[in-house]
Amino acid sequence: MKDEAVARRYAAALLEVVGSEAEAVDAALSRLARDLSATEASRIWLHPALGAEAKRGLVRALATEEDPPVVTRFLDVVIAHRREAEVATIAESFHQAVLERAGLTEAVIASGRPLAPEEQARATEALSRFLGRRLWPRFEVDPSLIGGVRVTFGDRMIDWSVQGALDRLRANLLAAREEVKA
Repeated sequence: MKDEAVARRYAAALLEVVGSEAEAVDAALSRLARDLSATEASRIWLHPALGAEAKRGLVRALATEEDPPVVTRFLDVVIAHRREAEVATIAESFHQAVLERAGLTEAVIASGRPLAPEEQARATEALSRFLGRRLWPRFEVDPSLIGGVRVTFGDRMIDWSVQGALDRLRANLLAAREEVKA
């Protein structure tokens, strides 16, 4: 099980250090965490018998020139403290801390097809007004949606999909049927 309290402490410490580079660090750390979780890389990254040098070499091989140097130094600290298994949780905690500091709420907007950039902008603006918050949208395609969108933010979900409307209609009809029987 991942230790979220430890991840939040590492994320808070990193956020304190990076200052104005937070968004670039967030992008690089998220990408590296994803890459380190890939099948081939994870065998090295999570192998308990492999030493710190092999893991540092893996990080440097996956890092790009555009990545802020603080990210590789931070992952050196993660390796030194043997917290490799926590890197994805740390990256997610860091991402949430960056959004919180900027006053943004992350929202996952799922649709049945890829939305054009202007549709994404309109959806983000409309949802921001509806929720009364500034949003950091992440758009996903869910082929099971035949129309509309499903929005998830925090622990809440708003289902404006055709399937969601049909499910609500079905539930209402069944409830009305039960009332008639009673």
